[in-house]
Amino acid sequence: MATKENVAIKIMKTAVAEDALQKMTREIEILHVVENQFCVSAIESCLTKDAIYIIMEFLSGGDLLDSIIKVGSYQEDDTKKIIADVSRGLAYLHQSGICHRDLKPENILFHEGQNRWKIADFGCATFFEPSDPYMSGFEGTIQYMAPELFTNSRYTQAVDIWALGVVTYVAMSGYFPWQGQTEPEIQEAICSSCNTIVFYSPEFDEVSESGMEFIRDLMEFEPGKRICSKELLKHKW
Repeated sequence: MATKENVAIKIMKTAVAEDALQKMTREIEILHVVENQFCVSAIESCLTKDAIYIIMEFLSGGDLLDSIIKVGSYQEDDTKKIIADVSRGLAYLHQSGICHRDLKPENILFHEGQNRWKIADFGCATFFEPSDPYMSGFEGTIQYMAPELFTNSRYTQAVDIWALGVVTYVAMSGYFPWQGQTEPEIQEAICSSCNTIVFYSPEFDEVSESGMEFIRDLMEFEPGKRICSKELLKHKW
């Protein structure tokens, strides 16, 4: 039955290497598992001889990166609303045993009809067992990658928390907390940060101490000491 509902369709060619095909299969599985108002989910998927088609809800409000580019940076209260929505989605994913591994403004979309932000694009996501939450694989976008991704072969869902801290910083300032033009320079800046996040003037002059503390808690260098997803919405910020 035709519903005249706008949808988004992701097309993935199947003529790829075996590991890429496994990654696509995992993304489809995750999209069909995810059912949360703060995450984009699949409506249906279809496999043909040449491609996999994933039909998803269509979000007309654009992504957070485009929004940041338009406004330059967000005021603290507006940032808080965005991050609260993303935190709810992230808490759901982690409780469901899913680590996103590529959380960034481009993968945070706005649903105008529901007036909320949603986590999207599970191409790098993977499942983990709560009893043994360690994962492997070098996934993500370098500016948002946690230091343990560069120094350890295994890591936990805490990498998503770090990424959310970087997203929060970028939303309020319009720039990254790292200096560096090349990937090696950015990696060096991240790995040597060691709880020394700098809040530059004038962008952070009007940001509350609890707002900056929230970012510090998310970007705690030691993953075992980093705030967990279920504690995000309890933070005093």
